[in-house]
Amino acid sequence: MVPCRGRVAPTDFIYVGRLVASKKVDILLHAFRLFVAVHPESQLHIVGTGDQYAMLQGVVRDHSIPGVTFHGHIAELNDLRAIYDTCVASVSPGYVGLSVTQSFSLGVPMIISRNEPHSPEIECVVDGVNASFFETDAPASLCGEMESWYGRAGQHDDRAAAIAADCKNRYSVERMVAGFVEAVNA
Repeated sequence: MVPCRGRVAPTDFIYVGRLVASKKVDILLHAFRLFVAVHPESQLHIVGTGDQYAMLQGVVRDHSIPGVTFHGHIAELNDLRAIYDTCVASVSPGYVGLSVTQSFSLGVPMIISRNEPHSPEIECVVDGVNASFFETDAPASLCGEMESWYGRAGQHDDRAAAIAADCKNRYSVERMVAGFVEAVNA
C-alpha cells in the first residue's frame, strides 16, 4: 500500500472497526466532543458496523457532538484511503486489532488505549513513532493525545512514508514466510 499523504495538513481522526462494547467507541466520542470544542474544523470518521451503531449515533445526538460521520462498512480500499488521507491519526479506544496494520500501511499513526487485552498486532506499535497511548477509559487523556498529534499535523507527510515502510517491512509476505520457515526449522 502507498501512504496516503501529499497535500495540506490533515485535520480529522478516524476509527475503523466493529461497533461493539469492547471497542469502546463511546470513549472516543466523548474525547472528540472535548477536542472539537477547540478545533471545530476537525471531523471524526467512524467506519464499521455492529450492535452499538444506533447507541453511538444516540451519543452523538444527545451530546450534540458536531463533525461526526458514521460511514458504515467500507469495502473498497480507495474509498477508505480517501478518508484516511484527511486524518491526523486513527484511534483505537478499546483493544487494538488488525486496524493498526491497516492504518500504518497507509502511513497514518494510531492513538491507542494503554491497558487493554490487545491482539498480537500491538507488537508493531512504537510509542512516539507510529503511535501513542492514552489512559484507558479516560476521554480527557485521549483528547490530550489527539491534541498532541494535531499539533504535529504538518510533520505527518514526512512521517507517513516511514510509518508505511516500517509496516511493509514487518508484514510483507516474504517476512511472514521467513518467520514461518524459521519456526519450522527450529
